[in-house]
Amino acid sequence: MARGKPGVPGRRFLESHTGDDSQFAGVRRFTTDEGRAAGASYAHVWTAAGLTFTVAIGRALDISDAFYRGRSLAWRSPAGDAAAGLYDPQGLGWLKTFFGGLLTTCGLTHAGGPADVGGKHYGLHGPISNTPAEEASCRTEWRGDDFVITVSGKVRQAVLFGEKLMLHRTIRAHAFDKRIFIHDVVENTSHERAPLVLLYHVNAGYPVVEDGARLLVDAASVEPVTPHAAEAVKDYSDFHAPQKGAGERVYFITTRPDRRGNDAAALVNRARDFGLYVKWRHDELPCLVEWKMMGWRDYVVGIEPCTAFIRPRNQLVARRLMPYLAAGKSREFHLEISAIDGRAEARAIAAGIGTRL
Repeated sequence: MARGKPGVPGRRFLESHTGDDSQFAGVRRFTTDEGRAAGASYAHVWTAAGLTFTVAIGRALDISDAFYRGRSLAWRSPAGDAAAGLYDPQGLGWLKTFFGGLLTTCGLTHAGGPADVGGKHYGLHGPISNTPAEEASCRTEWRGDDFVITVSGKVRQAVLFGEKLMLHRTIRAHAFDKRIFIHDVVENTSHERAPLVLLYHVNAGYPVVEDGARLLVDAASVEPVTPHAAEAVKDYSDFHAPQKGAGERVYFITTRPDRRGNDAAALVNRARDFGLYVKWRHDELPCLVEWKMMGWRDYVVGIEPCTAFIRPRNQLVARRLMPYLAAGKSREFHLEISAIDGRAEARAIAAGIGTRL
């Protein structure tokens, strides 16, 4: 039998055994016709490895759900899916259309709490995740014996007399791999520099998060953001069962990159030997935010690599911590998200991160 990688069928074998590639992997676009998401466009991706996920074309090409062999990798917000037109940019209005999901992009010039600075209002986490993509494309192709699925497009955040940024996003998956690769390029098309506050809101929920689950990260320092978070800072990496009335806790984590310059974090449910792994480049995203929310229904852990810790906006400017993108320049960002399946794999990932399961 002709094969590609060890244990993986090659192109010749698969083409001889299937009538169409969609028997083992593919992508299909669709538009919803009901509820708050009526009219929104999506792309559904499935792979022979057991990974499936949905890309919200109408919402910045974010990933609204993801499953591995029938088990959810992502937390889903009670708000559910919503079309971009329902976005409320004022104050905490962002939460009304926050679907949670495997990935919600925050930015591009503001992330964190709402702020009023210089006569301008910045709503929670910025507008980019509620902006439809342009020139969206879905494609499958053979690259040797590797069958590759890509969803790509660009997302515009631009205003007259203001920032003029373009996010170019490509999401890639492989037929016999349980990883998702996100490659972003943010381009400043203006003649003036612009703030570049970009945060990748990766949201894990049950069955990744459960009583006894742990966050694995090589932390050089952990800073609680509020007094409530400080009360439990020693338990920042441990998770318990949902509790009624629980409040959110947020921590700023400074990570130690590996020898290749990569950062990584994993959430592992040790009772089920199941989890979620996230990897990124330290020089691209030097900060990590952990969002820990152990409430009933609101039971979620956010792993959030970002360009800057989400301190109040006036503090970022005053302390010269605000990242900027120069006029006419662009920056690249790479993110890898994967399922963790089995105790041996969980232990290997923990060792690679530099911590214990």
